[in-house]
Amino acid sequence: MQGECTFESWTTTSVTLLWSDASAASYSYTFRRPGGTFGTPETTDTTSGSISNLAPGTTYEFQVTPSGPDVAGEPVTCTGSTCMYIEHSSYSTAVLSL
Repeated sequence: MQGECTFESWTTTSVTLLWSDASAASYSYTFRRPGGTFGTPETTDTTSGSISNLAPGTTYEFQVTPSGPDVAGEPVTCTGSTCMYIEHSSYSTAVLSL
């Protein structure tokens, strides 16, 4: 797959990925903790996907692979972290890292 994978949004337990290659009929996307094993992929016919039930403040690798007739694309991988919220009294501060 040509193009890149980026993050549209993220929370403490989820991310929404975007990818710039719109040439395939569909895409599969999955994730893992660095050094771990990629899970079962989700499939979509759009250039975005959401992953939930992630651990707060944790780094993950996300992989997007194009599929469909006449498509033999290579996967694209991006790395990012979920948010970690620190609450104290009447305020909260979000610590983000990508």
